[in-house]
This record gives sequence, structure tokens and C-alpha cells, in this order.
Amino acid sequence: MELFSKIPPFKYISRSIENFLDRRETSPMRRQRLVVLLYSVCILAGIVPIQMVTCVAVHPVLVWLKFGLWLFAAVLMTLYLCRKLSLDATIGTLALIIQSEKAAEIAYCSTIDSPYASPLLMENLFLAVVVVLLAAMAYLKHLPYILSAMALSAYCYSMVVMDNSFMKEFCPAFFFIFFIICLSSSRIYHCTDKLETENSDMREDEQEIQWLLRMDKQQVKAFVALSKSREGDGTTGRLLDMVGERARRNIIEAVSAYQKQQSMTTARVRRACPELTPSEAEICAMILQDKRQNDICIRLGKSASNINSQRSHIRRKLALAPADDLKEALLRRMADA
Repeated sequence: MELFSKIPPFKYISRSIENFLDRRETSPMRRQRLVVLLYSVCILAGIVPIQMVTCVAVHPVLVWLKFGLWLFAAVLMTLYLCRKLSLDATIGTLALIIQSEKAAEIAYCSTIDSPYASPLLMENLFLAVVVVLLAAMAYLKHLPYILSAMALSAYCYSMVVMDNSFMKEFCPAFFFIFFIICLSSSRIYHCTDKLETENSDMREDEQEIQWLLRMDKQQVKAFVALSKSREGDGTTGRLLDMVGERARRNIIEAVSAYQKQQSMTTARVRRACPELTPSEAEICAMILQDKRQNDICIRLGKSASNINSQRSHIRRKLALAPADDLKEALLRRMADA
């Protein structure tokens, strides 16, 4: 791959594709979909003309099906490039059109009396598998199932019409292949969607922190380095200088406001639940602020097992059943206090 990237034509094409991706889409997930769309169109642009001048040429129906597919693909790509059609709609429509054409060819091959019928049928079935794989790579949630159903329906129809023992023997294998692809695509979609959501949340948190502290990205990095620093006063002073006077003032104000809010919440918890120790009340205050266990461990400097043990003590003191929600119970106690 690196060798090809050094060749001027390939280097130019690679840079052009990368620039196009940067201009059209910003999300990594959508860039992946766009890459799948581009290479799918390239495959169609190469395979369809080749098939039209080979054994397919002796069957006018197949030629027209190929020509119609190529024309539809060109129209869809034009609409997308002109921003008349969304990326998801373009990929989904193109995949359905391709699979419909493959299913039609598979069904048609079962009705013609030709030595090319079986090879053409298997070729189109292989291409149908490729279409489902491309749909999975494009992170489309339900489309792989629809495409698999279309291909398998055409295959079963051809198997019944041709009464071919070879096709009957391989039918379970094809069902298993499509099932595994669909199952994998579903897991890939959920994992990628979760990753995309986490990335989006991280970007929002970063923007919120920058806004609250009135700091740019470099100053935030310096602040993070300061919080992790275990060095002497010299390093701390340099980091504070990087943060800047205004940012230092914002940090102090933000920390003071947080400590005040934390103290007020802890005091309210202790008034509502006097049976709790100060440490348990502090944990309850963080639970009311929707802090995760990892955050609580970091802020209090305690291990997860220690926090879990204290949560168990809190639930026992509040007489909660296993199914009761601790936060809701705390809110009720504070409302009644």
C-alpha cells in the first residue's frame, strides 16, 4: 500500500479522494459510508461494461438489466454530488437497485436454456453477497437483512425452477453465510454507533469546558497537565503561565462554585439522612449529581470496592430493597426533610 502511495498517479488520486471526503463529510462514520459508496460505483463502472460484452451479450434481457443498473447508478451519484440526495439515501437506494437487478438476473438465468445459465446464476449470487457486505461496511442497520432476503428469495426460486441438486446441497451454506453477515453487520452498527455517540459527547464536553473556563484548546491542555503534575513549583508555575491570568481566575471561580455546590448538596443530604456518615453523605451528593462510579473514585481517592461497600451501607441504612433506586430514594428523603 505504501509503495502504491508513492507513485504519482496513485498519490494524486489518494489525495483527491481524501480532500473530497474532508469537504463532503465530517463524521468518521459518514466518511466510511462515503468511501463504500465511491468504491461501489467504481466496481459498477468496471464490472457492468465487462459483463455486457461477454456471455451476457447473447441475452438481450441481461444486457438491458445491466444497462439500466449502470444508468441508475450514474443518476444517483449525480444527485448526491449535486446535493439533491443525502448520503444515506444514495447508498440505500443504490444497494436496493443493485440487489434487485441481481435477483432479477438470478431468476432469469433459471428460465433460460443455456450452458451459461448456471455460471451466470452463481456469479450473480456471489455479487449479491458482495452487496450485502458493502451494506454492512456502510453501517446500515436494517438494509443487510433486506438485501439478504432478496438474494435468498431469488436463489430459492431458481432452485425450485431448475430442480438442481447442486443448488439444493449448497442452499443451507448460503443461508448460513447471509445470516452471519447480517449478524455481524448488526453488531458492527451498534458498536460504531456507540463509539460515534461517545465521540460526540466528548466533543460537547470539550466545548463546554472551554466555554466555562474561557480557555482555548492549548490552555485546556495546559490545565490538564497541571492537574496531573506531580512535579515541583517550577513546573506548576510554567503551566499556570501557559494557562494565562484570565483562565486562572476562571478556574478558581469554577472550582469555588463547584466546591460550594458540593458542600451545599452534602449538607442537604446530611440533614435529610442523619444516619449517614460524612463520607457516605459525600458519596450520596455525587450520586445526586449523576457522577459515575469511576468519577467518584477519582474525586474521593478511593477504590471501586471501597465505594461499592459504602453504597451497600448507605442502602442498608436507608432500608432500601434491591430493586429500589438509590438516587430516587435520596430525592424523596430530601423532599420530605
